[in-house]
Amino acid sequence: MSTKTSFKRIALVAASALAIAGFSAVPSANATLTAPLIIDSTTSTVLTPTAPGGLAIAFGTATSATQPGFSFTAGVITNSVATVTVPAGSAVSIGLNSAVAFLATDDIVCSADGVAVVQINAAAARASGLLVIPAGVLATAGTKAISCTASDAVTPRPSLTVTMSLVVTALAAPSVTSTVFLGSGNGAGPATTDTLTPNGSRTVAAANSGFLSVTIRDTDNAITSNFTKVSATITDGPGYLVPDRAATSTASGCGTSGVRTASSTAAQVAGAVTHFTICADGTSGKSTIKIELQDSATPKITTTIATKTFEFFGSVSKLEIINPVGKIGLASGSGAQVLATAGVYTTSGNAYTNRAASTDVPAFIVKATDSSGRGVGNLTLGSTSSDSTVAATATCAGDDGTATFNSGGSGFYNCFWTTPANGKSGAKADLTVRIANPADTTGLTFLTAVLPVTLGGVIAKQTMALDSASYSAGAAAKLTVTSVDASGNPAADGQAVFGADATSNKQQGGALPTAAASFTVGGTFSTSANGFFAPAVSGDWSVLATGGDAAGASLSATATVEGDQSSSLALDAANAATDAANNAYDEAQNATQAASDALAAVSELAAQVTSLIAMVKKLTAAVAKMAKKK
Repeated sequence: MSTKTSFKRIALVAASALAIAGFSAVPSANATLTAPLIIDSTTSTVLTPTAPGGLAIAFGTATSATQPGFSFTAGVITNSVATVTVPAGSAVSIGLNSAVAFLATDDIVCSADGVAVVQINAAAARASGLLVIPAGVLATAGTKAISCTASDAVTPRPSLTVTMSLVVTALAAPSVTSTVFLGSGNGAGPATTDTLTPNGSRTVAAANSGFLSVTIRDTDNAITSNFTKVSATITDGPGYLVPDRAATSTASGCGTSGVRTASSTAAQVAGAVTHFTICADGTSGKSTIKIELQDSATPKITTTIATKTFEFFGSVSKLEIINPVGKIGLASGSGAQVLATAGVYTTSGNAYTNRAASTDVPAFIVKATDSSGRGVGNLTLGSTSSDSTVAATATCAGDDGTATFNSGGSGFYNCFWTTPANGKSGAKADLTVRIANPADTTGLTFLTAVLPVTLGGVIAKQTMALDSASYSAGAAAKLTVTSVDASGNPAADGQAVFGADATSNKQQGGALPTAAASFTVGGTFSTSANGFFAPAVSGDWSVLATGGDAAGASLSATATVEGDQSSSLALDAANAATDAANNAYDEAQNATQAASDALAAVSELAAQVTSLIAMVKKLTAAVAKMAKKK
């Protein structure tokens, strides 16, 4: 509910109250007591429904976040123009002032629904009295009749009675918009998102493995105490819970035992926010925690508002190095060097517990797991080097998992390593990250992960090439830049490949590499797979760039793009049309030949018929002659 709506409701209640209290003021026929009552915005208060004896909230500062459903309008209580609206179960204190000072002996007596609520008759209270309406009178929703009578028994005169209506509204129901977030350690709960990678050690200890911070909100998304109970239950997996009803999570809230289901009632919760401490029971595994809210309606309805998972890990059993983008350190004559951020070498390293920027790239990452493959956090990793003239020790810090570019959270360690002064380009060493093996009770063996490293100088020379001399239109392409130092060895990792963004003489598919996001890894840089494509038009294709060396040398890569897709389609269509025409011509030729053959056959047959007719005629003549002779 908005503050504006809250104030409107308060105003409605105040006006109704004023109308019932005399905002439709009706003095007796001979009344001389004419000072009207006024609702005072500076002294009026409302108490929370669940703590009627608690601290009051001034009308002028009441908001939907502190007292949802409360509103009022200050002013003269006349003809119901001033109103007060309060949520059911509230204890209300309305400041009543008089426009004209009452006599020192005047009394003000008020009642709510026929129940006497206050009598203001002390000298100091007459000028600025408080009408206190207890929560019990306002337990249910509806319109309550409030009546106040001012009179003077010492100086007889007619009394002045004013009435008003105080509107009591039902509290909004609790809602699934209530929030549940995972927090680490102890203290104030997170307000917008989980701040804890959901895992912790299985070892039983007093320290919190984590905690749930639950904020109950109503259907107006306002914080509310209008509920019966909130509970958290581990439905599957190890661990136990401890209810923590303090305003902030308590440190060392775990013990040696606890419950699978913990709950808090509305009366136990501080400010509609409660916590549940997550504790280890000595068993590793993934736990599912269900958080439920029971409303205050009849019958009571229980709703699941969130489900969280939490994983308890065992002892570390394996270390492995992943994503080693900083295997070539900077050979330097100016003191020890580390890759602080991509493209920046300094004498001070950064192991990045929180990788907030895209350039916060550790030289390498160590992943620590238990026997079940679960990430193991809270480790202190050491290191050794096979040659201190190439690599000094490495430094690693656990990734907190909260930053945009995090490495994976608990179980992942962001590391950097230091190169010594006067390191030689091309020199090599093995850098070993290690931790004592918890399975070895003697403490003499270590779990290790080895990173082969070498040294390289600053970029001195570069070449740039495409992965093919020719491409079909729109085909996938790969652009690679190779960088070497003055000794011809691969340049140190993390250096900017380009002095300016690359350009193309034709519109390529995908994005061209930029200077701000292109760095050497192993002496090379390549565009990502399926992220860079040849142009869609045919012709010569050139990619141009300014190099990352001190001189900013020009780099280029060329290729030929064959006919574009539309040209290919047109050519195919033309070829098909030509083939069809040729086929039609052949068919016509065949038909002509057939016609010629048929004409020859007819001519031959006609000649034969003519010959036969001639023979018949001869025979007929011969027969006729023979007949005459007889």
